[in-house]
Amino acid sequence: MNKRRFIAGAICPQCKEVDKIVIYQEKGVDVRECVRCDYKDIQRFESSPNEPATRVNKSRSEREAEEQPVQIKFIP
Repeated sequence: MNKRRFIAGAICPQCKEVDKIVIYQEKGVDVRECVRCDYKDIQRFESSPNEPATRVNKSRSEREAEEQPVQIKFIP
């Protein structure tokens, strides 16, 4: 049995109802479906999106290479 998950805040393109869209896999393809009006759409993703570069997913050497010293001047 395919595990169906509701998508929070999703709006059906056909009936415009909120929170009525479920997503599940059928034969290796992601399918989204409205439980109210029977709208059905196949999602085809060629590849997974790349994770954006942040300080959390960089190595320590990469983070240290980006660090720049800051000079603080005291002006009386």
